[in-house]
Amino acid sequence: KINVTLGQRPTGLDWAKSGGSSADNDNGDNDNGSADNSSARGINVENLTPEVVQQLGLNAGIKGVVVTNVDADSSAADVGGIGRGTVIVAVDRHPVANVADFKRLMAQGQGKPVLLTTNNGGNTGFVVVQPK
Repeated sequence: KINVTLGQRPTGLDWAKSGGSSADNDNGDNDNGSADNSSARGINVENLTPEVVQQLGLNAGIKGVVVTNVDADSSAADVGGIGRGTVIVAVDRHPVANVADFKRLMAQGQGKPVLLTTNNGGNTGFVVVQPK
């Protein structure tokens, strides 16, 4: 038996979009993606909106970015705990309020493991993403 909860998917996210290493618009310039489709270490994120918070069933005061895709070839995919709909609330214990914060903090961790504080369905977790 499998319990299933039906609901509407969040607006503003293209959940059907296929991922890939080219989705981060990196072009080798190490800018970790554009503001529209930010990616760092294979994790694509978007700003967390009140609509997405409601759709994910989270507390209204939560801050962070929502994961839209994880590149299957990235080190982030190797550790688990991060997937579409995961909210990243902190990088290396520094709060993340938006995509710009995420990009900046991930860039500061270049070449080192990065500790992500996540929220999956209201459950807080920690994931260490290694450089690849």
